Amino acid sequence: MKKLYYMLLLAAFTFTVSGISQAQELILNGDLEAWDDPNNPTSWNKAENITQAASPVHGGSYSAQHTSSSDGTQDLQQDVSGIIGGASYTISYWFFDNSTEARTRIWSYWLDGTTYLDDNQQELRPGTYSGNNTEWQHYTYTLTAPANADGFRFEVRVYGEDGNTGGVVYYDDFSIQGAGIQPEPTNYPTDFTAEASGISINLEWTDAIGEQLPNAYLIKVATFAKILPPEDGITVADDFDLSDGEGAYNAAYGEEMCTFDNLDGNTQYFFVIFPYTNGGSDVDYKTDGMPPQVSATTADINVVLSQNFDDGFGSWQTISVVGDQIWEIDDIHGVNGTPCAKMNGYSGAPLDNEDWLISPALDLSEYGVVTLSYMTAMNYSGPVLEVLASTDYDGGGDPNSASWESLGGTLSGGSWAWTASGAVDMTTAISPATYLAFKYTSTTSQASTWEVDNIIAIAGGLSPEPTNYPEDFAAIATGPGIKLSWTDATGTQLPTAYLVLGSSESTFTAPADGIPVSDDANLSDGSAALNVAYGSEMCNFEGLGTGETYYFTIYPYTNAGVNIDYKVEGTAPTASATTANVAIIEEQGFDEGWGNWQRISVLGDQVWTRDNTFGVNGTPCAQISGYDNGSFYENEDWLISPPMNFDNYTSEIFSFQSAMNYNGPAPDVLIATDYDGTDPYSGNWQTIECELSAGSWEWTPSGDIDVSAYDGETVYVAFVFVSSDSESATWEFDEIKITGVEVIGINEVNSFNAKIIIYPNPAKNRIYISSSSHEEVIARIFSQSGTAVTEEVAFTGSASIGIENLAGGLYLVRFTDMEGNTKTEKLIIE
Repeated sequence: MKKLYYMLLLAAFTFTVSGISQAQELILNGDLEAWDDPNNPTSWNKAENITQAASPVHGGSYSAQHTSSSDGTQDLQQDVSGIIGGASYTISYWFFDNSTEARTRIWSYWLDGTTYLDDNQQELRPGTYSGNNTEWQHYTYTLTAPANADGFRFEVRVYGEDGNTGGVVYYDDFSIQGAGIQPEPTNYPTDFTAEASGISINLEWTDAIGEQLPNAYLIKVATFAKILPPEDGITVADDFDLSDGEGAYNAAYGEEMCTFDNLDGNTQYFFVIFPYTNGGSDVDYKTDGMPPQVSATTADINVVLSQNFDDGFGSWQTISVVGDQIWEIDDIHGVNGTPCAKMNGYSGAPLDNEDWLISPALDLSEYGVVTLSYMTAMNYSGPVLEVLASTDYDGGGDPNSASWESLGGTLSGGSWAWTASGAVDMTTAISPATYLAFKYTSTTSQASTWEVDNIIAIAGGLSPEPTNYPEDFAAIATGPGIKLSWTDATGTQLPTAYLVLGSSESTFTAPADGIPVSDDANLSDGSAALNVAYGSEMCNFEGLGTGETYYFTIYPYTNAGVNIDYKVEGTAPTASATTANVAIIEEQGFDEGWGNWQRISVLGDQVWTRDNTFGVNGTPCAQISGYDNGSFYENEDWLISPPMNFDNYTSEIFSFQSAMNYNGPAPDVLIATDYDGTDPYSGNWQTIECELSAGSWEWTPSGDIDVSAYDGETVYVAFVFVSSDSESATWEFDEIKITGVEVIGINEVNSFNAKIIIYPNPAKNRIYISSSSHEEVIARIFSQSGTAVTEEVAFTGSASIGIENLAGGLYLVRFTDMEGNTKTEKLIIE
């Protein structure tokens, strides 16, 4: 069975889809007038800590009183049936919260049978709670039911407030009503295009305009040109099985693009797009006139292996050579919350394990090129997962009896970050019976957890040299890094991938056919190379020297290994960029005194002093000791920097040198953003992990300490010395420096006038953004180096962005209004 996979983009937050012929109330006993007993309202399937109340009420004779409990969250819940996918519903209820010991919020889901759907998280499962009010408050949203929804779990919750419980909130007049019918869309979308990228086809269009806008689009796909239009009143479900030559996908209004992946190679696909309103039996397609139709032909390659573990291991083997732990299926932690293969050698303690996950035999003998890709995620410390291939494995015995070739690829660096392997060449493992394996090992001292998902191998015959070079090759400095971008090459023969070369010189030597160039992202020796898959259209070089110019060129190629065929005739595109200069935020060597640094003695008579001769290279330094005139003394003394403004910088680095002698407690090195400037204990100081001198007056560099997670106009660092009446070391500090890369756009003055709010910040899984503007604003998250890490989100008023796949650290959220004005805000992800 051929499956058609697609990519969904975040939809705009204007919900207008309808599909119910008249206002229809779906919730039962929403007015809470019927009760089975004083603690159970009729037709509600969960009622925890609920009591019938005659006052206050919003309407009728009764409301529901909900009491917070020390036992945790308490729920009131009803599962609502009769939902039609694609239709719009107004969801509302009233609540009364005037208690300092209770707070409430909605916590609801669309349902597909008994499966929760994640849609509308911001509206249905908000991150905020109710606030106290002497009046009834109204919750109401009109939302579009997901296409596969058939039910709704209406749930509200009560919680304790500020550690207090026993307070009450009240609910009344719950409602879920379908909206009315909308007429057929006025116009078709425009600029409908299809572009093949390997065995994927990317579709794009410009949303339809006119008096009646669509709620969504039906895209019908077929391997033949004559595609029949849909019929009004009959919804067409998503169909990803193209074994009969036809398929379909419903795209929300505002998406303007989708991608069909894992198609047959060397096949022409035809696409027609139909806008529609309403849903269910009221769906109304626009079919008059000439609907837009496009086609594209996939590359002459074939999918020889595809495994995502959604249906278990399939024909893959799991072989345990050592240890009791084995490969298993994790149902929820794969890519995008799907199943994946998982292996962990920890069970109460790290254990010795050797476990293999092995594919079925692959007959690759008829192909000239085979390329593998996969995704991995991992956490904790332990041996690296091995990705291997064998041409002499017997298919069922001890894997160690066969010879295995290491395939490589980019693996996850930890923190459960799903990481793409990139295009991994399997050409040297071509045979009539090739086996692919993921080999896990752990020891009694270390056992990491590894997850594997989305394994795909594609194959094809040898392709000729690419016809053309890519276009629009450009280099842009992103602080200390450089981002390269281009537009994919076109022509009769498309590239398999690109070789990007970087250098500190402006001249390059072209690569030679038949000799692959390995990835080398380190430009510190003056040269580097990266292989980038066709369709990526960008790459990054990080950690470059500051204020230096680097040069780049790009060569498209086909095939791989000894068959690699570079395009080298003509002139390869070139580009260059100069990295940003790192700015000094604060620097102190105490050569001219204390500057703006504070010395605060909390305990003891000994204080920070300047030593004029024993600093680094014989210069002055800061020094302190609790030893005086033959005795030790109790001391606590702070040396605190002036306030530093980190708002205009990213990639802030803190460094210093220390020297010490004698025995005594090590000083604390701290950082805070809320110190009041006078009382050291007013700040919420965080310990900085760093290298300190081991003694013998040896000056020791701290190393470069990343403090980019701290933000604000009042960032302080402090050295805190302590001694006792029985021992005291002598400590010296010198060459203190805090640097950062200035960020263009933060706090700059331009015509972007909208007030922007990001919350929560710091955040973990999702952020919510709001704009005071009534016009559309586009938001996108970038890394500190300037690399875009999320898709653009266009919104009016408010939106949310999922960040669960981003590693912790500092990011930039850039906002752009319709006139092109920008505003950049910092975001910290925990």
